[in-house]
Amino acid sequence: MIHRGTPAKITVVQLGDLNRPETENAIGLANLIQRAFQFHMYERKFPIRGARYRLPNGGFDLDTAVAAILKREQVPMPVVFLTSIPYSDRSRGHEEGEYYFGEFALGSNTSVNVVSTHLWSSLPGVRRLQPYLLLSFSTIALSLWGELEVHDETRGCVFDYCDDPIDIDRVLADAALCSDCRGHLNAALKAGQLNLSQWAAALRLLNRAAGVKQAFVVMPFRRDLDSAYTTIRTALEQSGWRVIRGDQIAHPRTITHAIVTAILSSDLVVAELTGSNPNVFYEVGFAHAAGCDVIMLTQEDRIPFDVTVERAVKYKRTKKGLAALKRQLRDLAGLT
Repeated sequence: MIHRGTPAKITVVQLGDLNRPETENAIGLANLIQRAFQFHMYERKFPIRGARYRLPNGGFDLDTAVAAILKREQVPMPVVFLTSIPYSDRSRGHEEGEYYFGEFALGSNTSVNVVSTHLWSSLPGVRRLQPYLLLSFSTIALSLWGELEVHDETRGCVFDYCDDPIDIDRVLADAALCSDCRGHLNAALKAGQLNLSQWAAALRLLNRAAGVKQAFVVMPFRRDLDSAYTTIRTALEQSGWRVIRGDQIAHPRTITHAIVTAILSSDLVVAELTGSNPNVFYEVGFAHAAGCDVIMLTQEDRIPFDVTVERAVKYKRTKKGLAALKRQLRDLAGLT
């Protein structure tokens, strides 16, 4: 199920101290780069005052603080409580430096999440909040609709538990889901808990958090087009893009769902139209309907009337022609 209807709303609430301008900037970007989720900053702020929630290690018992707020305040669900103060809990409040990045599903309530920026901001180097918040929004969305949970095993996955806070840099650099998490998402998709637009939207948030620009190449898998694909991939990679083609996608459920998710989660689609392959035109049509930026290529003088309103880059499959194509793609990809 693709579903491009009303976006799912997620409320973001300030808890205690927070860099609100940077947070609102990240929320605006999150809403701009995807359409399946609508993040909304709650107008009211909830201060953390006095010693009631402060723990001996300098952290705060935010679980208890949030539970108290929800008893007296009707906050729209699902909700993310955001704060810059250190997040700890009563059971480990005497252990120095025992702080957390956040918590999915506070207590038994799967709709309540808590995220602290304290650990992120205290790590070495220059730390902008935007990547961390986009990563948090992505994983929260996948936990809410895909029911994913943090796992203790290190699998090169964004749901790996960070035993050492600096591990989050590896998580962000990998910007990937392990096979178990993907399998769980496929089960959620089949059960109707999650739709393809939501899955793809979470991936777009994740890619932006990691600074990844993703391009999807739509073309027939023919040997005579291998040199063209190599040229396309090289040109885009040299321009800073991560390049994916349909035959490189793992698809435990159906290839159609895998292709649709790849298109929806990509910032750019490059389509090779030579030969008028029906599958290629199906995917180009879907990419146009989804509002993707599309660059079309062809070796032919004419292309079907359906896409003649769009500019197609014509090239020749010669050494000189492929070199010219590479230059054109690098110019076009740099403008996207």
